[in-house]
Amino acid sequence: MHTIQGKSIGINDVMLDTYSRCVLEDGAQLTVEAGTNGYRGKGREAGGRTYIRLASGFGDFLFRPVKNSKGRIIGVEICGCGDAELDALVKALSFALKALEDGRDEVDD
Repeated sequence: MHTIQGKSIGINDVMLDTYSRCVLEDGAQLTVEAGTNGYRGKGREAGGRTYIRLASGFGDFLFRPVKNSKGRIIGVEICGCGDAELDALVKALSFALKALEDGRDEVDD
């Protein structure tokens, strides 16, 4: 069993709860944190915030920004080399997905 920790963070003066855990595989470790304050309206002015954080403790991972033609960061690339890295990444992203799904106030499917 893994330990799940909760905390509150602020994003642009809006608070939300996040949940984190350490994913440990043979030769790879990721810490994942995710949360949302759910649906709040259409735009960012309404206060809706969503957060995901991945950090490598060890293993063969690469995290780097994706930039557009003007050099502006528009995303992030995540690469893992090895079976343990694949398993750790799948488990971390699955945890993040569950945390975000649980944080929604309604289902939009």
